[in-house]
Amino acid sequence: MTISEIQLYELLASKIGRTEAQGLVEFVEAKVDKKLDEKTNSLATKEDILLLKQDISNTKVELVKWMVATGIALASVMVALMVGMVKYLHAVN
Repeated sequence: MTISEIQLYELLASKIGRTEAQGLVEFVEAKVDKKLDEKTNSLATKEDILLLKQDISNTKVELVKWMVATGIALASVMVALMVGMVKYLHAVN
């Protein structure tokens, strides 16, 4: 038992008896431990944050690659359309 548990036990023992106080302190301790474990499991560790940063960095690189590739593809399509229009206009005249 920690100091606060001992203090709680002593306070309760004088009011409800030693056996009941011991049971109540153990019950409260178990509840607090359970809640703490639930909260601890949902927290991110430094390793989790580092992995997330790496994933974000990798995603940024992939996005830049796709943007460059899309820009090149659009430029190629525009050049091809211009060449096609020029050839068409020369063929019509």
